[in-house]
Amino acid sequence: MICYMQLRRERLARYSNHVTFLTKCRTSGIIPNGLRVALPVLSRKANQIAVRTSQALLRERISEGHRQKTTISRQISRLESHLSQSLALEQWSRLDSYCHDAAQRVHRAVKEKQSFKFNQLQHQKSQQPLSQATLDRSKLVVNLSSRPLSPMEEEVLALGLSFAIAPSRIPYEDIIAATEATARRLDHKAADSLRLGVSAALRQAKPPKPNLTFQQRKALHNLKNDTNIVIIPADKGRATVIMDKSNYTHKMIQTLSDDKYRTLRRDPTVKVENRIASALKRLTMMVTLLRRHVTF
Repeated sequence: MICYMQLRRERLARYSNHVTFLTKCRTSGIIPNGLRVALPVLSRKANQIAVRTSQALLRERISEGHRQKTTISRQISRLESHLSQSLALEQWSRLDSYCHDAAQRVHRAVKEKQSFKFNQLQHQKSQQPLSQATLDRSKLVVNLSSRPLSPMEEEVLALGLSFAIAPSRIPYEDIIAATEATARRLDHKAADSLRLGVSAALRQAKPPKPNLTFQQRKALHNLKNDTNIVIIPADKGRATVIMDKSNYTHKMIQTLSDDKYRTLRRDPTVKVENRIASALKRLTMMVTLLRRHVTF
């Protein structure tokens, strides 16, 4: 019962800090990582739903923390009443002081950890105050072409050129080809083990959930099939630039016409690769000779 008393007070200290941390997050408009709802669909409406759901989960977690604190406090009160009557005054004072000190140690340790966590979340919020779905499209999409963009096309382009679209099917052929290429560099036993592992994973694999809506896919298809425009990344920042293909081609020709550039007679890639390979081979031989002659 004495150990139980110490554990209850330590648990109360943890819940107190936890509720304080969550309340500070709610006041600062921060959602802890564990309460953030993942987005299976990327759109403004989906983002709003996810934000509201995450906020509701945060409120529920705070309420649950208060309920746990109340329950634990009642348990501690009953224990204190029982122990203070069962033990001598001096024994009870020593026990109460010991349990209090133990709870304070836990309180300080948890408080330090939660403060560090809150500062990290606050820093992340200052670095990325808004999610990509809610950022100003005018800063993410720069249309320099004569083609007007629909709102859905702007939304798709705002996702950025590095956005990975979930495949509609699993690329079995590519995975098998990559597996065989790796297996050829392994011994027979390791290669068979690799093939069996990949085969088992492919049998259980399922295509990922789509991360674009039907309207977004249609907008992407329209942009892809428009041969009169070029979509390129901006020189600075994460913006996506849309230009007329004729204007882009003219600028490229103008740039290459500068005296800084000249036409090569042949592709020097193979020659450079051979030089690098030869240099690496010589270095490897030197290291091998040094290891043979140098003793430690």
